Amino acid sequence: MLYLMEKYWLDFYVEYILATAYFRGINLSKDELDEFVFDKEYLNDDADQVYEDVLINTAKALDYIRYIVAKGLDNFHAGGEYPVISTENFKELYCIYEPTLKYINSFDEGSETRKKLDETIGYVLSHLYSVKELRALCENISYSLVDYLSLMPFGEYSLELAWILVQGIMAFKGYGFIVFPDVDDLNENIKLSLELVQELKDVSKTEYGKNNKFNAFVNQLVDASETYHNKNLTHLSGKKD
Repeated sequence: MLYLMEKYWLDFYVEYILATAYFRGINLSKDELDEFVFDKEYLNDDADQVYEDVLINTAKALDYIRYIVAKGLDNFHAGGEYPVISTENFKELYCIYEPTLKYINSFDEGSETRKKLDETIGYVLSHLYSVKELRALCENISYSLVDYLSLMPFGEYSLELAWILVQGIMAFKGYGFIVFPDVDDLNENIKLSLELVQELKDVSKTEYGKNNKFNAFVNQLVDASETYHNKNLTHLSGKKD
């Protein structure tokens, strides 16, 4: 089982955080990032004197996702209910990633934003029981992502929080993580997602699949996951846990 393997996670941390650094224009070498991740330097009290806060908080957020995945899948393999990431889990993720808590009110019980968050997260997670193929999973993620981005509940942090959560969903199902190592590919994916928010804002969710850009977006997710799997996971899959 891949999720039990340390290398499975730490290799992913490196790929994901490196993509984050490139996207934000942070100058960081692969060797520096290996030390940051494999030596867990992001947990050091003085880490912020060496590394950008966003990289530290991203690593800590990925630690939390790893914990949730392991806890849920351990329960599942023991015969318990299938793991579900709740809105409360997402709140904890937010607090780790954005410790100033600028948008914490988005989680207030009874608020319209909280209601929509529950619906958006619940949609994709409710399909985890039945989804058997990568493309179907990516379609469900895309449905929820478009609705979530139309809400933008955490302002400038909304997109990055969503992508961290998505990685947990991919790990739950055993597919390759969705990472865009090439910054141009990452920018194209972000651009497309924001265009979809505008194009589909008055369209029923049942009609999303008729939109060419929506299908192109789904294809990008599928391709990224398959590429990651072929590059990083094929050799691990044959190893004993």
